[in-house]
Amino acid sequence: MHISFDFKIPRKILGIIGALFLVAVVATVAACSGGSNAASQDENNASSDIWNHYNQVQPLYQPTGRSAYRDVMTYAEATHVLGLNTYTFFLRKGGGGGPLFECPSKGSAVPNTAQLSNPDFITPDPNNGNSNNNPGSLLVGNMDPDGLYPPAASQGTYVECLTPQGKSYLAYGEDDLVQLNTNSAHWDPRAYGGQGGIVITGSPQMPVCQVRFVNDTSTPSPAASSDTAAATPGKVAVTNCKKK
Repeated sequence: MHISFDFKIPRKILGIIGALFLVAVVATVAACSGGSNAASQDENNASSDIWNHYNQVQPLYQPTGRSAYRDVMTYAEATHVLGLNTYTFFLRKGGGGGPLFECPSKGSAVPNTAQLSNPDFITPDPNNGNSNNNPGSLLVGNMDPDGLYPPAASQGTYVECLTPQGKSYLAYGEDDLVQLNTNSAHWDPRAYGGQGGIVITGSPQMPVCQVRFVNDTSTPSPAASSDTAAATPGKVAVTNCKKK
């Protein structure tokens, strides 16, 4: 004998069951969130207590008088600008043994990543004008006067060295390279206590540079004689160099 029963749950009851289940889920999530927030607040309170403790027993240093650290930076910048007498050693790769080359020098060593002008310029971005992170502009590298773009990082360093007669020449060093602005030099195995080194035998060759003023047509200014006169270009200073 086969007996079958057909039960139908009213929709109203199903709705109530679903609502109760949703309330249970929300309550569970809220409980977990509440526990997490409480733990986070406890950690914040503990961190604040630690800060308050050390702020009482070891407060931040309050400077008085002059700063010797600022003195050092002032002297360094003055050496850059004034070209004070210095002495430079180019060390061997790895720093072992004596120097590879040395010279009396002027001012400070200059990394070859240093720039006389801004290495970048801003230009409108035609493809990303609506971006929140980059609202319509791009940062583009400027080409240097030598036709190349400056390196982002490098080990190269320039030094203005002096001959025994006081003439300047440029020396450039990297981990595995030394280059000198002179027409003759050689490796002497007897130099630097028999460790070998570079010895200059020729004359230095340095560019001769001068500042002059040329017409600046990019920013014309009106002529003073008449409001209707043609724009008169101003002057801008430029540096030109040539071989000596």
